[in-house]
Amino acid sequence: MKYVPNQARPNHAWLLGLALLLLLDQGTKLAIASWLEVGEVVAVVPGLNLVNIQSSASFFGLVSGKPEWQRWSLGLGGLVAFAAMAFVCLRSIPHRLDLYALTVAASGVLGNTIDRLSRGVIVNYVDLHWGRLHWPAFNLADVFLLGTLLVWWWLPVKESSELPPHLERS
Repeated sequence: MKYVPNQARPNHAWLLGLALLLLLDQGTKLAIASWLEVGEVVAVVPGLNLVNIQSSASFFGLVSGKPEWQRWSLGLGGLVAFAAMAFVCLRSIPHRLDLYALTVAASGVLGNTIDRLSRGVIVNYVDLHWGRLHWPAFNLADVFLLGTLLVWWWLPVKESSELPPHLERS
């Protein structure tokens, strides 16, 4: 990603996109937390359940436990990551595709950071499974983060000539 200082105005489209995605993330978490009891499972279709799992773990449960230092250190890490993305989006003119990706990623980081700092837990509600094999429950913020990483991984693999002209990198 090339850094070009933005001497004009802040990127208001980035702020609007961030606000909308963050509202969607926090709204779904609030709806699930108020609709389902903690630990409750509702089957939607085969292979997909809605659940209310409130987790202090991170990275799909790899770092688990409830020490207070974990809450605050991961919260601070999330704020630092968000600040870095905000700086790039507000103080420079990133490529359009990078701007979209950073908007989605920043909303995911901020969504889970808000949960961690305000509640002490992250509300996860999507349970994908195959029979008795369950993927760790996740939420929309996780989808935003993983989706962004996959896009950034996929783009260098894809030839730029195959991208639509408005998304080509310079």
